[in-house]
Amino acid sequence: MYNVLTLNKIAAVGTKRLGDNYTCGDEVQNPDAVLVRSAAMHDMTFGDNLLAIARAGAGTNNIPVDKCAEQGIVVFNTPGANANGVKELAVAALLLASRDIVGGIEWANSISDDPDIANAYDPVIAGAIKELSATIGNTSIKNMSIEQLSDVYDVYRAVLTRVRDANKAMAENIKASIEELAKSTIREVQTVGGSQKYRISALDAVRKFDWNNMKPVYAMERIGSSTLTEVFNNVRAGEDTWAKDVSEAREYYLEKSKKYGYDKWDFDKKYRFESNSGIPFELTLEQILSLYAYSRRKQAHEHLRLGGFVFDSNIETMHGAPGFIQSYFNA
Repeated sequence: MYNVLTLNKIAAVGTKRLGDNYTCGDEVQNPDAVLVRSAAMHDMTFGDNLLAIARAGAGTNNIPVDKCAEQGIVVFNTPGANANGVKELAVAALLLASRDIVGGIEWANSISDDPDIANAYDPVIAGAIKELSATIGNTSIKNMSIEQLSDVYDVYRAVLTRVRDANKAMAENIKASIEELAKSTIREVQTVGGSQKYRISALDAVRKFDWNNMKPVYAMERIGSSTLTEVFNNVRAGEDTWAKDVSEAREYYLEKSKKYGYDKWDFDKKYRFESNSGIPFELTLEQILSLYAYSRRKQAHEHLRLGGFVFDSNIETMHGAPGFIQSYFNA
């Protein structure tokens, strides 16, 4: 009978392969062998019975190899034994990094005290969803019984009601925030000067601003409301970004329009084609461009490869105004 000491959790599926002549466990005394994963062994004292140390992993950095050599203890490692585990961790790390899952978890934890989030969570509904999941499992809708479909419907209605209530509460909170913002601005404006006389004087001065010659940001500062100034700055920052995006889009459009003669394109002209099955059909230039744009999307590649497009005479085509973009950017 041999005694094997396990310093870390070793799966029973592995230790059982040793057979009945071996006793394995983390409380074994006077071991003949040691199975270890990452536990540090440098400060351990080895008995005279110890014959071998086996590391469930590739490295031996946690084992005093020199000391074992002096005492005649054989040290083994198992390169490749945990290769699948390493690959799983690598793939998990790639997914965590590509989708910022850790950042998402931290963000979710940071808003756990938000009243709107609290209103959206119901432990009773959460328990019902968990119970429903355990009962139904991976059963598809077409294979569900009447009772299962009824349970799904009941949970769906409960979730829908809860979401609607949460949305209503959030809307009320937003409304209250806007009202408080307005009240704060009024209070700040009214306190300019510190007295009724100066408040009236200050407000009269505001009305007499030369708005055509004064920059809005200075006008907001003269009003005396830090809240209103902050709101204005936030709105202005968004408008600046929008204006930059529109300006860049306009320049790009005008450049390409001139290069490809966009103003001479006939969007109403129809072009005849024939499908692989020999069915003739017609497409306008607008439809052709739409199909081309769709084909450039990565999400569409598999769809196009497997099925392509199906043209049906019952499909209604919505016609836009081809000149709208041109008139907008030329303005």
